[in-house]
Amino acid sequence: MSDPHRTSVAVEEEALIRALVSTAPPPRGIDAPRAATALSSPLAERTRAAADGWPQLARCLGPEMASRFGAWADEHPLPTGTVDPWADGLAFQLSAISTRELDTDALMERQRGRTRAVVRRAPGAAAHVRPRRGPLLLVGRSRSRRGSRRRVVITLSTSPQHVRTWCIPRR
Repeated sequence: MSDPHRTSVAVEEEALIRALVSTAPPPRGIDAPRAATALSSPLAERTRAAADGWPQLARCLGPEMASRFGAWADEHPLPTGTVDPWADGLAFQLSAISTRELDTDALMERQRGRTRAVVRRAPGAAAHVRPRRGPLLLVGRSRSRRGSRRRVVITLSTSPQHVRTWCIPRR
């Protein structure tokens, strides 16, 4: 293989990889339907992993989870600091989901997650996730489900190993 041909192949491979890991368009000469299938596969895996890491959120959002996470993930690369899909789900929750959309179980899951890690976001950059240090007090209000009242959810963390959560019914 000659050097110019090798360089050409390397450039094409780089363009294809860029399209697979970001929102760049597929390179010329690639079959469009096959490229669309290949491009959607990593996003579908990322969505499944986030739903597995946050089961109450996935249950609460239902079929909307895939479309909302997909729209969010198109604009947000994987968080830095960890390769854990759990951190990706936390970054999604904190930037795209209002606490008023969550029922009591999903809100408790979110607050407990926030006691484990801190997500820092900069405009146009990937979120950075790091372990949380120090005490934390969180108070949130869940949305009501049919037949149940809204609840205030209070989570207190003095360390990652000592986390307590209380649910108080609202009138």
